[in-house]
Amino acid sequence: MLDRVQIKALAQNALKRNYWIVVLVAVIVCMLGGTLAGGMTAGDGTDITTTLMDSDEELLAEDPLVEEEITDETVTMEQLWAELQTELQEIWNTTITDLSALWEVDVQTAAYIFIGILVGVTALALLTTFLLNALFCNVITVGGHGWMLRHWRGETLGVGDAFAPFRIYKATVGAMLLRDIFVFLWSLLLVIPGVVKRLAYSMVPYIIYENPRLSPTEAIRISRTMTDGHKWELFVLELSFMGWHLLSAFSAGLVGIFWSVPYMGLTHAGVYETLKQNAIHEGKLCWGDFGPTPAADPHTPWGAAQPQASDGWNTPAEPRW
Repeated sequence: MLDRVQIKALAQNALKRNYWIVVLVAVIVCMLGGTLAGGMTAGDGTDITTTLMDSDEELLAEDPLVEEEITDETVTMEQLWAELQTELQEIWNTTITDLSALWEVDVQTAAYIFIGILVGVTALALLTTFLLNALFCNVITVGGHGWMLRHWRGETLGVGDAFAPFRIYKATVGAMLLRDIFVFLWSLLLVIPGVVKRLAYSMVPYIIYENPRLSPTEAIRISRTMTDGHKWELFVLELSFMGWHLLSAFSAGLVGIFWSVPYMGLTHAGVYETLKQNAIHEGKLCWGDFGPTPAADPHTPWGAAQPQASDGWNTPAEPRW
């Protein structure tokens, strides 16, 4: 059973500790295409065209001489515009005539060429997006999740620690790629199976961060075991943040940047710790599945760690790589 209220309260307390560092990490992760179990929107909505028009109106209002000069030149500009319209009309007529002749000669070939170009551009765009997500954005995602997890546990971290998964690049890319493929295949069936599997595999970033020696299939298996019987609670937890998403949208992303995104990231880290402890205490998993060292108590994210393992590791929050 997930105590959603308690986990979220602890996440708020963790966010207030080194607040600006947490916010900066969240912004960097999201700007680089990663996720922290939440989204971000930004933009100040400034209309440059309106601003320039307003400036022109102010200029005319302040200086009547400017308006007189523009009025004197109006006739000349109208003449030039009329000549330009004539030239453009001739070019347009010639172009249409040439295209019509070409279309009548080989319309089928032209259609095939157009379709081929369209398909090629679309395929290239999809391939580029896929490679960027698999080779870079997913690594940033793991780094963001791992950073929030270690902050939850009470570590003092720098911004650069968010890029630590590049030191375990192969394991990170493999696990996250397989997770994305599985979620995509399940989503092809219906929306609901895709959502269920996304929740089932949601712990993979933390798992591979803690124990990169795992194979991608082992990381997915552990995530499925951890979330077994808790998917509905995870879904309700995500719904509980809908109000924050709306506030973020209405504030042009400011609420998301300065509160909701890091808040959700830390909450998700607390959920991972709770599910991990539950799975171990219930005998579904063991400490070795997550690396050689036990984690800190999920209810004291900056408190004392549990008894250490016997292999010499002394810092329970450090990743095992």
